Amino acid sequence: MNTKAALRRLSELRLRETFVHEQRVGALAFALSEHLGLPPATCAAYRDAAELHDVGKLVVPDAVLEKPGRLSAEEYVLVRRHTEHGHDILVASGEPRLRLAAEVALSHHERWDGSGYPHGLRGEAIPPAARLVALCDVYAALREERTYKAPLSHEATCYSLLNGIPAGEGLHSGQFDPALLAVLAAAPGLFQAAFAS
Repeated sequence: MNTKAALRRLSELRLRETFVHEQRVGALAFALSEHLGLPPATCAAYRDAAELHDVGKLVVPDAVLEKPGRLSAEEYVLVRRHTEHGHDILVASGEPRLRLAAEVALSHHERWDGSGYPHGLRGEAIPPAARLVALCDVYAALREERTYKAPLSHEATCYSLLNGIPAGEGLHSGQFDPALLAVLAAAPGLFQAAFAS
């Protein structure tokens, strides 16, 4: 069993909700990258990276991940560290094919306007794969039921993403690559179909 398969299995056993989310984000990332006309190998690499974007949550205590209410400031710090933990886990594998996954794990919470974490990267300084996975990640999170929120419909999710309307995930305008939002606006069915697959 290779490192990616082992990490996916560990995530499936320990964090079932996170595992399902990662698979959905992988399907969305593949569909979006394919729609953008990226080479097949790149589409597959983006999907594989997306499927490991939250692997750092394996280090976050269950009591924090499964908390039904609002997180305390200390708990929020623990959750935010999943980006760095995921990067470190994937880099430690020593597998060159997981370098992109490590980059995505580290940067998928960076925001186009520079207000993200862990490094406050802005615009095109954010790796392209991380920008794409970020949009797919939030789309999936809004569509999914969580202990602290009900799921949104596809239409409500698209409206929130395109208009920067807060929807329980700290969403705001300036969060995503405008070129990717334009794809969502022009082809919303792409996300709906990929999420359902």
